[in-house]
Amino acid sequence: MFFTRGGDLANLNLTLIYVRNNEHTNRMKIVTVVRADGEVPPRLVEDIRFLDRRIRKLILNLLCSAASSART
Repeated sequence: MFFTRGGDLANLNLTLIYVRNNEHTNRMKIVTVVRADGEVPPRLVEDIRFLDRRIRKLILNLLCSAASSART
């Protein structure tokens, strides 16, 4: 599982290459949290699709969650 704010393509790529070469998994979850009224950065979705096609040994899943505005 990898948490990202907006997902810089270069950082995502390096992370996925590391996981592909060093971890015993074929699945990767990329998680981003947006404000309740916010949208997922469109570039992030495009970049994940690009990397999913490029790095065939990993199955990528993008998980988006809305942040809660409640504070304790």
